[in-house]
Amino acid sequence: MATAREHLVTCPEEDLADPKTLVQRQRHAAQLARAILTGFERHYSFFAEITSDARQRFERADWDAVREASAQRISFYDARVGETIRKLHTNFEIKCLDESLWREIKRVYTEMLRHHSRPELAETFFNSVFCQLFERKYYHND
Repeated sequence: MATAREHLVTCPEEDLADPKTLVQRQRHAAQLARAILTGFERHYSFFAEITSDARQRFERADWDAVREASAQRISFYDARVGETIRKLHTNFEIKCLDESLWREIKRVYTEMLRHHSRPELAETFFNSVFCQLFERKYYHND
């Protein structure tokens, strides 16, 4: 598997004046945005599941279980970000940073969050995926 450093190369510009190219890019952006949102939703379901038992652990004074659950909640996030990045590499063969495509992905993703129950958390997840995918060398919150 390629390293993130190999993926920092900027992609050549595509001719977006061609309507077919534009439609294909919009479809591709929507697929990538959906994959990232699916990764977030997977993360949040794990997080909610482990958090749901917090009260019982506290009431039982099961401090070992409290510490373990806390560590798991933290590791779940990193694991889901990594899992999402691997899926993007596998399913979409991301080889370079295509700035206009990622602006479109962000636009589509933000639109998907319009009626989402946890938009701020989902946006943070997107930013984490993007920054790890491109080694935090490039990020503008546009």
